[in-house]
Amino acid sequence: MKARNAKQVRAALEVVKGGFIPADNLSRSILRQSGLVTGSVVIADIKVPRRPGYYRLAHRLAALCRDNIPEFNRATPHDVLKRLQLESGAGCEQAMVRLGDVWDTLCGELGHQLSDDELDALQSLTKGLENVPVPARVPKSLAFEEMSEAEFRAVFQGVCNHVATRYWPTLDEQQIAQMATAMPSHEA
Repeated sequence: MKARNAKQVRAALEVVKGGFIPADNLSRSILRQSGLVTGSVVIADIKVPRRPGYYRLAHRLAALCRDNIPEFNRATPHDVLKRLQLESGAGCEQAMVRLGDVWDTLCGELGHQLSDDELDALQSLTKGLENVPVPARVPKSLAFEEMSEAEFRAVFQGVCNHVATRYWPTLDEQQIAQMATAMPSHEA
């Protein structure tokens, strides 16, 4: 298949003997409208999506935390998931960021808790260090095509363990996961 113009096309494909075919009518339509023609060659990144149930389970866990942990009560399920990933380190990569960017954010957060003199003293500590690189966690996407089921299960288990350890120490990670499973699907 050959594209008339170089653009990325995303369509679900079904594996058949010797190749792939569109998995559904929507994918068939996307491919038809993309300008691809039979017989040309394309470069493809093959990603096997997880089952949607796992994605909904993660959002049920987030809704459980939002509804029962005061720190999360104003957050969206997506924001809760990202924060839990950051706190636990589960499903995160490490990136280098400028100390000045981190410090500015920290001072902004502390600004309402410290006096101007205290804030000035803190800021003077980092004078000249603004461009020093420091490691930071960056949560990976939990989207279907971005993470295998095995990797997602490990992230989910890590987040459940973190929730049990930090927020509900009387429960274990399996109990947290069971509670998330019991959450109504409209919450996800």
